[in-house]
Amino acid sequence: MDAQQFLAEFGHIVNAPGGVAKLRELVYQLAVTGRLTLQLEEDGTADVALLNIARIRQRLITEKKFKRSPKLESAPLTPPAIVIPPGWRWSRLLDLGEINPRNQAQTDSESVAMATFVPMAAVSENHSEAIAGVVKPWTEISKGYTHFANGDVLLAQNYAVL
Repeated sequence: MDAQQFLAEFGHIVNAPGGVAKLRELVYQLAVTGRLTLQLEEDGTADVALLNIARIRQRLITEKKFKRSPKLESAPLTPPAIVIPPGWRWSRLLDLGEINPRNQAQTDSESVAMATFVPMAAVSENHSEAIAGVVKPWTEISKGYTHFANGDVLLAQNYAVL
């Protein structure tokens, strides 16, 4: 199906039972497999990006601004048997960012502030819903939960409750 035919049939696709959900899944699959957009040479390679990230990460570790995860760091990277586009590389989330970063809001004045709390169940497993937080007093959520800030990427693994 080319773009012209897709646009001509779009109404039928969307109005079909489960059509919107299937369309979302298609776009998601195209995105995560590198087929949604063209790879431009000026975008650079994954190797260069990973090298730059590693340099920044090491600098932040040296400056004690980045929390290391020795147990996770020692685990080997075992790529799944999925073919990825040329120029892509398998990497661990740990190699790309900080897992459960330290929280900087520790002063007494901030302990009375309100903060947004996001229960893990509020993070959609298929990226189909907006994340909705609940405003709570900081004292209720400052301990026992993972803290995040604007710009963070949230991942949640929901477990079935028996």
